[in-house]
Amino acid sequence: MCAAYAPRDPIAEFWRGEITLRMLRVLIQGLPAGNVWQTACTHNPWTDREYLLHDIGDAIRDLTLMVANSNPYRKTPVGEEAIRPRIPYPDAPQPPIDDDAESRAARDELDALIGSMSVGK
Repeated sequence: MCAAYAPRDPIAEFWRGEITLRMLRVLIQGLPAGNVWQTACTHNPWTDREYLLHDIGDAIRDLTLMVANSNPYRKTPVGEEAIRPRIPYPDAPQPPIDDDAESRAARDELDALIGSMSVGK
């Protein structure tokens, strides 16, 4: 975050009380594409740039194969194996799975903490 907003340090500004939590949220959501926050939220390491480059690479691969096979003097057509292999898309993003026992223990701990607080104390 500091690299995107240098020489500012928005987190330090928030802790010093110079900006509000809302402003910090806006700064985090406004980070450039491909940042750690966006990757953590989408559970996908590929940005739009990687998807576009993948599609361009596949189009060039298909054009190369088409041009190679358009040679009228070639006796046998060029096969798929003669051109670089296709790169598969990454797996569909999967949200992290919470362990039920761990989630239950954390929830019980929070319930106990909230239960120990009272308005009269």
